[in-house]
Amino acid sequence: MINGVIKAVDNLESVDTSVPDPTLPVPSTGPSCCARPIDEGADYSSPSIYGDDISKVPTEILIGKSENNMLTVKGIGYEFKPLVSVVEGGGTSTIIAFDFTDFDNPDGRYAIVDGYTGETILEFDGKKGVNEVEFTPEKSEIYGIVNGSTLLGVITVVDDVKNADLEAIRENMIAK
Repeated sequence: MINGVIKAVDNLESVDTSVPDPTLPVPSTGPSCCARPIDEGADYSSPSIYGDDISKVPTEILIGKSENNMLTVKGIGYEFKPLVSVVEGGGTSTIIAFDFTDFDNPDGRYAIVDGYTGETILEFDGKKGVNEVEFTPEKSEIYGIVNGSTLLGVITVVDDVKNADLEAIRENMIAK
């Protein structure tokens, strides 16, 4: 899980990001304070599969796109790979294979939720191994993949997956 802080300011020009801000909380080495752990026995102190600097991770590792209306999302340790999945909208169905073979605790109720309204679009029960679901978004939008209150990944829906600009999607989704 990627942690961070958003600070609202009156004047963006007055912010000096080269100097640490003592008013901000100290970054945690574990999962988000607000997230329910996926597996209470999981070792969240173990390194992230993405390392300690996500800005250095290649885009093709962080973002995956569907091919021939199929997409695989792997659960590795306590994280999803890729973090961001790109699928086609316009009523095109995509089969998403959630591969939980190497996931710390695959069991539980998972949901794909509308990123703007929080409405549950699709739910499935996770289990060890491959869990396939059919996802058919109507419009370009953002969806979250959640287990309980833990956001594990994001699905972004585009008009044309073949011509999707993964670098632009990365810029919008993941801070460099």
